[in-house]
Amino acid sequence: MKNIRYNPQNEIVKTKFFDMLENAKGRDTKTVSSFAQALHDFEVYTKFSDFKNFDSNQAIGYKQYLGNKKNQRTGQPISKSYFRNNIRHAREFFEWLERYPGYLKHIKYDDVQYLNISRNDR
Repeated sequence: MKNIRYNPQNEIVKTKFFDMLENAKGRDTKTVSSFAQALHDFEVYTKFSDFKNFDSNQAIGYKQYLGNKKNQRTGQPISKSYFRNNIRHAREFFEWLERYPGYLKHIKYDDVQYLNISRNDR
């Protein structure tokens, strides 16, 4: 049996975000699942720290974490598209979260912008 960890506060806000993606933005279920995987990867990197602790150091570290991540099936580094999509999904989530009640004073716009990638990586 796997040791599944989670942060209850993060789960509440993620559920609201996924609901917004599906119902307000009309995103496909597969796309919402892709967001869920990206946010889970972020939480694994931060050891399930509360999203209120997000800062530029976490953003930089997450990009490094993904850059060193290996594909579980092949053992090769993850693809550039996987890297790009995870960063984009995390950025879109934190851009939404910085406007969400209860997170306004915790998440800073400038910190979220650290979740951009270089032109070469695009």
